[in-house]
Amino acid sequence: MKKNIREYFRNLKVAATLLVAVPILSGRYPVSGYAEEKTLRREFDLTQSVFYAQRNRKEVLLAQKEIEVSRERIKEAISFRYPKIDFGFNYSEVDKNKDYPAITATDLMILPPSFGSLIVPKTTRGQYYFMRFSLWQQLYSGGGFTSNLRLAEKNLTRAESQLKVVTNDINFGVAKSFYELRAIEEKLKQYEIIISTIEKFVPSSWDNPNRERLRAIDLFTKLKSEYLILQNEYRQKKLDFLNTLGLELNTDFVLKSEFKPTVQEFDLNKLAAWAFEYRQEPRQKLLQEEMDALGVKLSLSARSPTITLGAHYEYADENMNFSNRNWNTTLNFNVPIFDGWASGSRVRQKSLQLEQGQLRRKDIEDSIRLELRKSYNDYNFWLKELSEREKKYKQYGEMIESITDATLLMEVYVSRFQAGLDYISAVYEHLVCRASLEHAVGKPLTTE
Repeated sequence: MKKNIREYFRNLKVAATLLVAVPILSGRYPVSGYAEEKTLRREFDLTQSVFYAQRNRKEVLLAQKEIEVSRERIKEAISFRYPKIDFGFNYSEVDKNKDYPAITATDLMILPPSFGSLIVPKTTRGQYYFMRFSLWQQLYSGGGFTSNLRLAEKNLTRAESQLKVVTNDINFGVAKSFYELRAIEEKLKQYEIIISTIEKFVPSSWDNPNRERLRAIDLFTKLKSEYLILQNEYRQKKLDFLNTLGLELNTDFVLKSEFKPTVQEFDLNKLAAWAFEYRQEPRQKLLQEEMDALGVKLSLSARSPTITLGAHYEYADENMNFSNRNWNTTLNFNVPIFDGWASGSRVRQKSLQLEQGQLRRKDIEDSIRLELRKSYNDYNFWLKELSEREKKYKQYGEMIESITDATLLMEVYVSRFQAGLDYISAVYEHLVCRASLEHAVGKPLTTE
């Protein structure tokens, strides 16, 4: 009996040997319970995942549409440089049964504003035609045209910057979801190996129970329960991953990627310089400050005089022979004198908004510094923790080879299995911290 128990725990060493390299190996592993359907599966690595997310996510599409809207606003601002040309034509039917001997002030009919506020003499018999071409051009508006154009250009730059902000956020979200899914796959493989090994030696009946058998049954039951819970979490994380990529939730896929740490040392000062060079949030606030300054100029332009040139050519008669023609040219000079101090209030509003923008920019800069330092500290912590957990995992492996006591062997074997899961978690945290560091900097941190 004791010989069989010892043989059982010696066989556990076979599984332990298989588990030695599992957390350290890289590659793609099929997960039990997910390969039943013989359907075509899509394969994603991290680069492809980011590509699909940037192509499908609504946040990116909305930012791209905002860029298109901003370009149209620039065209609208440029259009104010050109003259406005209008053409109008009116046909009126007048009462023929009334006779007016002379034209006085009461003998004129004024059409509603929607019809051009045209004047039709009551002496008209029957039809009355009116046709007009008009041209007007504002020659001077106190710098309003230039400020409007620059404001539209700044708005386009801000929209392009917002697209980069959205892309940076999406890249981090995709990387975090990708690594989370890969970590679960690695853990599931660990569970599959240990469960399949222990299952062979769990007694099918409760005859002649002893302490070792009971502990083996409890261990098997506990591991099986944890495995099923992890499987359910894997299904949920797959849905989250597809949602992050903007794909259909029934998409069948596998991940092809190495699950291993990327060891690289970074200089905090260099990262901080990169952050303020590549992060778009401070630049957005700076652009907003410039737009607020332009808003102040626009408000000041309301106090400036305006010069407008207009020309009109019109025809008005009871016949369509165009004999009664008339034209005029007008130069208008308008000087605002008093508006109830409204323009001054608008200027102060824009000045206060400019100060608000400066405070927001400082707040954004402080938050970026904080995010960068936290990510840097987490990255360095998990870099050291990786080494410690890998060392601990290997130490348990060395213990197994020298242990002869069956009870102690099982305890060490379970501890080694847990150390393997801890190492996988450390790899995940390390990779996520690296992605967080890239998000804080605003650019990929490629290895040299």
